[in-house]
Amino acid sequence: MKVSVIIPTYNRSGLLLEAVDSVLNQTYRDFEIIVVDDGSTDDTEKQMGRYSGKITYIKQHNAGVNAARNHAISATHSEYIALLDNDDRWLNFKLELQVALLEQHRDVGFVFSDFMISKESGIEIRSGLRTWHPPQHAWNKIFDTKQRYSFKNLSVPHIDPDAEFDVYRGDIYYPSLFAPYVLPSTALVRRRCLDPDIRLVDHDPTCGDWDFFSRLSHRYSSLYLDMETTVNRSHEDAVRLTRLPQHLQLARRLDMIERVWKKDDLFYSGHQQEVDVLEDALLLKLAAHQTMNNDKRAARESLRRRNQLKFKKRTIKDNLLAIILSLPGSTRLLNYVQFLKQIYTVLRARQ
Repeated sequence: MKVSVIIPTYNRSGLLLEAVDSVLNQTYRDFEIIVVDDGSTDDTEKQMGRYSGKITYIKQHNAGVNAARNHAISATHSEYIALLDNDDRWLNFKLELQVALLEQHRDVGFVFSDFMISKESGIEIRSGLRTWHPPQHAWNKIFDTKQRYSFKNLSVPHIDPDAEFDVYRGDIYYPSLFAPYVLPSTALVRRRCLDPDIRLVDHDPTCGDWDFFSRLSHRYSSLYLDMETTVNRSHEDAVRLTRLPQHLQLARRLDMIERVWKKDDLFYSGHQQEVDVLEDALLLKLAAHQTMNNDKRAARESLRRRNQLKFKKRTIKDNLLAIILSLPGSTRLLNYVQFLKQIYTVLRARQ
């Protein structure tokens, strides 16, 4: 098959059915679907039985979403790899449009796109990727080139063949230091660009794909399709990664910065001030969360790492927080401050 569609899953059998159906409804047909069950304890295996002959079902011991993705990648030989999270779904033209773009741009590593956010309330938010970035964010400042396309000139079936959209080309390695750019479900990856040292990070389900797409873009460039191809479901269930404690999310992001941008000697020598200032802010925030969790030893280590940085850009607020963290009883004081902030937020929302 030309495309291998990889869907990792864990205890989401109901949502998984919608994800698989969205692939089977694609206008593009030259694909295989590989569902990797990462040790589910619900009825996932039974539900996948209804797709007998249409999917490949692999079950493994629970090892994390990126381990599941890597397992499937190693088991396939297709030209392109598409990742789809088990709670997302594709618009029916997604694969055909992205394959057409990669066929035209044969030297890029992958294409990714914007997405819609579907809330549990039924509300849909357009241009979901822009919610990850500040309002003044401009794609032409991120990417090198822009080209205008229509469905007609790419020969891709669509309700409106004359509908036009922009495709940007460039490297997201530097901007990815500050924020993620790729929702994995929106990406189509060229297999031959997956060098042995470019893999999804098994031990980091929070930032492992962020790391992966940053490195891949830096080595082979990328295409950004400025239109939605995917629906990202916004919900809060027991296995959603955003439910992880803040201190764990911050620690994983700092670990990613260390292994990607700080280990890149050429990049770090030219951008040390920006990297250090970012780390400084993240370490202070991490120390605050560790303190509120009564892990004073870890908080002291985070502050020690912060003081070792060469470049710092500290505000009055930063300095005040650092002083609070050094005081006896700082855990109780920070929790009280957090409580007051929550009360203030509620009161403002009622105005």
